Amino acid sequence: MIHLVTAANAAAYARELDEMFQMRYRVFVEKRGWPLHSENGRERDRFDTDGANYLLVTETDGSVSAAARLLPTTGSFLLSEPLADMVEGTLPAGPDVWEVSRLVVRGDRTDTAYLGPLLLGITQFGLLRGVKSFLCNMDDEFADALRAIGLQTTRLGPPQPDPNGVPRSAVAIAFTDETVRLVKAMMGGSSGALLGDAPEV
Repeated sequence: MIHLVTAANAAAYARELDEMFQMRYRVFVEKRGWPLHSENGRERDRFDTDGANYLLVTETDGSVSAAARLLPTTGSFLLSEPLADMVEGTLPAGPDVWEVSRLVVRGDRTDTAYLGPLLLGITQFGLLRGVKSFLCNMDDEFADALRAIGLQTTRLGPPQPDPNGVPRSAVAIAFTDETVRLVKAMMGGSSGALLGDAPEV
């Protein structure tokens, strides 16, 4: 199942959110060794506020298998402040532009069993919020994977190495009717419901 978690329903997802923060710690701090703030085996930063939206993919046993954070660009977000040096020129922002960050997937991130439902949830979120573009900080391998399925991506600045020397870039991903079609095709026509008043795709 795909869940949209906001400040309005976060209390009902306390366990799942805690599992997400633990997953973020395992992936970003333990596995990748990024110098991110963490406490008690949980990674969270100053952008994990009531203004953040989260997408959670859960299995039949209720465990979280994938998650992502979505931040409005009408306020502060990763690419506007701590990662602003990754962007050359004007950074896209506005009510129809959202940043996707802290994307984590159980196991291999390219496994469509987990990544596919998360992309579907992001697509449904885009429809719900009237999104025209998503911003993301991603490595070149993941950007290539998105382009391979036909998504329209635009690099906002030159690649920069992460703490492990892996090139990462700030990328804008256009959200159009074609995006919806491509994600549906990748999922084999599947349209799992996003819990939280979002339209199915």
